[in-house]
Amino acid sequence: MAQGAVAALDSQIAGGVIVAPVGHVPAGFDPATHGLQVTYGSHPLPDETSLAAGQGVAEFVAGLDARAQVLFMVSGGASSLVDWLVPGASLADLQALNRWALQSGAPIAQVNALRRRISRLKGGGLARIAHGRRTHALMISDVPGDDPRIIGSGLLHAFPDECMGEPGAGALPTELRALLDRVH
Repeated sequence: MAQGAVAALDSQIAGGVIVAPVGHVPAGFDPATHGLQVTYGSHPLPDETSLAAGQGVAEFVAGLDARAQVLFMVSGGASSLVDWLVPGASLADLQALNRWALQSGAPIAQVNALRRRISRLKGGGLARIAHGRRTHALMISDVPGDDPRIIGSGLLHAFPDECMGEPGAGALPTELRALLDRVH
């Protein structure tokens, strides 16, 4: 996606952050020559790099000039690659939630409803950090219906708090229910 943006926008790009899994920057593409910094996140389970990437993206966006135009490009996997947790949630909590999600068979809308509850970025959090800057978003969907509120757990799109049918208390392991109670 970044390579395509560079090809289309060339000198209009004044810097940015690319978050990708290790080994996913195309051979022959040198993001640094376009002012782009590459940082890595983990997929399908988030790890420390995912949290560092999330905080780094948040700090980059917050530090932009108020008149900056921002191009966000979000694809499937973003939920794991980039996150910044709410106080009280830990990496172990995030990993437990994602392990459950991968094994539960729960619809992605329900999984993302849970992810939004422990993230500062998901559910429109990244858009809130952009705070009035002119933004554009290009997304590659991996979710049924291509709903931008669901792609990447809705980094750029707020979602009502009713959580789209969050799994009932019996469907969620005790430790995840305790996590959700603890952080809210």
